[in-house]
Parts: sequence; structure tokens; C-alpha cells
Amino acid sequence: MRYAIQPSNISEYTFEVEPAWYQTIWFKLATIIAGLALFGFCIFAYLLFQQRQKTRNEVAKKQKLQLELKALYAQLNPHFLFNCLSSIQGLINQQDFRGANEYLTDFAQLIRGLLTNSAKEETPLQQELQTLEMYLKLEKLRFGFSYNIGIDMSIDLSAISIPSLLWQPLVENAVKHGVATLEASGRINIFINKVDDSLVIVIKDNGKGFNALKLQSGLGLRLAQERIERLNELQNGQPIELTFNSNFEHGTEIILTFTHWFL
Repeated sequence: MRYAIQPSNISEYTFEVEPAWYQTIWFKLATIIAGLALFGFCIFAYLLFQQRQKTRNEVAKKQKLQLELKALYAQLNPHFLFNCLSSIQGLINQQDFRGANEYLTDFAQLIRGLLTNSAKEETPLQQELQTLEMYLKLEKLRFGFSYNIGIDMSIDLSAISIPSLLWQPLVENAVKHGVATLEASGRINIFINKVDDSLVIVIKDNGKGFNALKLQSGLGLRLAQERIERLNELQNGQPIELTFNSNFEHGTEIILTFTHWFL
């Protein structure tokens, strides 16, 4: 400080000016932290919204696929029942009334089993085998062929499940397009094996074979293939594969592979 009348006389004083609260370093740090927290919260909220939207879309897609599967299953049952009723009609036309009565008794048991499992997406392999053997028994009464079912002893049939009636159209084709005209010389072999962690079902017949591309336009096989497509969209890392090996001299082999089914 310098007085006007004594400019040579200088006085010095030391003092400190406190900054305003919004000028403090702590406020600035708190503002930065709060800004980063808000930015992080916005990112988290956006990602959460995206994830929930994705989950909703996945659930909607899964529900849609499940409804499509139920629709295909509902179509498959009438197709299966129609074939059984056609077999009964064939016995009646042949005046084989005893065979028709036996067929009707077994058919009633078969229908009961189908109704029991109709609401299930998957059925224990043991029950599926019972249904399959009942069907083959019924068709054998009409066409007179023989059949054999070989099962890998390492498979616990009650502990593993497969989609209901998925293999039924494949066996029907082995009967109708393979051994139906061969009568007693016709033979169907079905093998159920465990290969690594996969379930492999092989259906063989000794018929004349068929054009797989042409036959796949039939209702039963088309429904089976559409079901497999839908199931593969739903399954996570457990795809189902259907392959045909047809030889016009040595019959047909159909392979149904349930990949990683034992995991």
C-alpha cells in the first residue's frame, strides 16, 4: 500500500481470498466424477434396454417357433392316424376280421399313448420305442414283413428324451415305400446307438429304394423336416440332422442324428 501524500512510504500486508464453493478443486473433482457416473449410468441403461429388447425378441421368437412346432405336431397326428385307419380298412377289405379286431385293439392302445403324450414337446425314448413297436406290429399284421430293433445297451432309455413322433414318418416311409410290396420277405432294421455324445438312429429297409428328393415332397417327411428346422432354431448347440442313403437295389437307409444329446 502506498499513501498519496507519502508515495515513498510503502506498507505490505499479506491476505488470502477464499475461492467460491463452485471454484474449489473438490467441487470440480466431484463434478467430473458425477458426470462420469451419469455417463456410465446412461450407457448401462442403454445396454440394459438393448438386452431386454433382445430378450423379448428371443422369447417372442421362441414362442412363435413353439407354436409352429405344435401346429406341425397337430398336423402329424392326423397323418399318422389316417395311415393306421387305412391299414384297418385294408384288413377289412381282405375280410381278415380277426386281424382287423387285433389291429383295432392295438390301435386303441396306441391312440391312448398318443393322447397321453400329445401335450409334451419331448417324450422319453422308452415311450417312443413302445409307440414305434406298436405301430410296426400293426403294420406287420397287414403287410407281413419282419422287423428288428437293436438298442445300444449303454443307453438309459428312460433318462433320455426325443421330440415326440419325430421318427414316425421315417418309419412309415420304410413301410409304405420299402417293404409293403415284399410281404414276408420285407425287413426293417432299426438301430439306436450312442456315438460319442450323440444319439444316432438308423432305419434300414430292403425295399427297392426311392428318389429321396421326390419323396420328400410327401406330407409326412415334409412335416418331419420342418419340425427339425424349427427344433434346430430352438436348440442351443444340439442340432438334429436327417440324411437319406437310397439304393435302388439294396433298399434305403435313413439316419437321424441328435448331436450332443448326451451332454
